[in-house]
Amino acid sequence: MEQVNNNTGWREEFSSLFLSNNSADVKKALILKSEKLNQPLYRYRSIKNDEEVAWLIKFMQDGKLYCAHRDDLNDPFEFRAPLSSKAASTYYDDVIPESQKTTFFEQFEKHHPEVPEANLAEMMQSENWYEEAVRYMNRDLPEMYQDLVITKLNADLNAVRMRPLVDGMVNYEAILNTVRVACFTTSHKNLPMWSHYANGHRGVCLKFDTSRLQTSETDNLFPAIYTDELQDAVKYVKSFFDNKRLPPVEMLTYTCIQKLRDWDYEDEWRYVCALDPASAPHGGIEVNFIPPSKIILGIKTEPNVKAELCKIASKEKIEITEMQFTPYGLEEKPRPPTRKP
Repeated sequence: MEQVNNNTGWREEFSSLFLSNNSADVKKALILKSEKLNQPLYRYRSIKNDEEVAWLIKFMQDGKLYCAHRDDLNDPFEFRAPLSSKAASTYYDDVIPESQKTTFFEQFEKHHPEVPEANLAEMMQSENWYEEAVRYMNRDLPEMYQDLVITKLNADLNAVRMRPLVDGMVNYEAILNTVRVACFTTSHKNLPMWSHYANGHRGVCLKFDTSRLQTSETDNLFPAIYTDELQDAVKYVKSFFDNKRLPPVEMLTYTCIQKLRDWDYEDEWRYVCALDPASAPHGGIEVNFIPPSKIILGIKTEPNVKAELCKIASKEKIEITEMQFTPYGLEEKPRPPTRKP
């Protein structure tokens, strides 16, 4: 019985190399991706009515691939690089020059010479250095009033500092809205996938031979990267600016392929298509691809749908099989030949 491979170790290696600012590392990432892509990919399709049958047949005949807008995907976290905090103090280091921080502590040290040098250095390195410094300056006040001062200063800081961050993320979201994706997986025996994406086993699973793809098509295929936390774009970009480097151009693609680890059972690959913002349509698009090499019918696929797909498979010389129950899960079996009248 074939098992879904949830080992994401190589995906993490790909992620690290792909997001490097070193072109040699990015090249290694693409080589690794190419090696792992040397296998069939599968695409589960739901069939709920005659219109969806006709739509599926058209795409198989034309060798087209439908790429969806993120809002049409079932995960609300798609293409998100959210700010990890709504408090500007979290980003204080990210949105002011280092020179201003140095000046702040020069003045702090001048007015508070009683603070030991070791404590001052520890405060400067703290993630919440601004809050700690303000709390120290108000240490003679009762703790309740210290909290009020911190709350007021953070509110003032938010009004000044968070606005550019929020505006920046709005602009980044607008760019992400120009990307369309199509989703694949590496297994045709994944029970949750049959349930979620093939209308409870009533649909089909299409097999695609990646060896038949052109370079222009494989260049757009990427593995999903499964992570415990979605990337905070502001902090990520800041890490590159700190080292006087530009963020990698691959960052946009990465945002479109990152997924929370809850989804790693899908072992997903994505076809990522970035559109011109000036001409991007509101919904999904069709792109040139290849016809499937096989149609795998679900256990509950309706007889009339099976007959229609068998007819088109014969005409287009596409192999057709169907799934069956076994004590160990799903297994694929050949479709019996169609009887001639």
